[in-house]
Amino acid sequence: QERPTPQELQANPKLSIVFNELVQILPTFRHTEYNRKPDMDVTFRRLTPKLKTEIRDELNAYKKNEMPVHEQSLRNTNFH
Repeated sequence: QERPTPQELQANPKLSIVFNELVQILPTFRHTEYNRKPDMDVTFRRLTPKLKTEIRDELNAYKKNEMPVHEQSLRNTNFH
């Protein structure tokens, strides 16, 4: 089922967005339990401009020619 457009929401008050009154607070980890520092040896830092372009072109070709996308979602597919 498609989501209503903002115009449809305004025209039909029965179509509205409702937020839950229940607020949940979930546990997380303390900073002492794991290393939060960024990894300075990540792959993207070692890519050459040429390799970045090749990866981008390959990704765009996949999105355009191979990736299954519903026709109503095509407008949401980003090409870089």
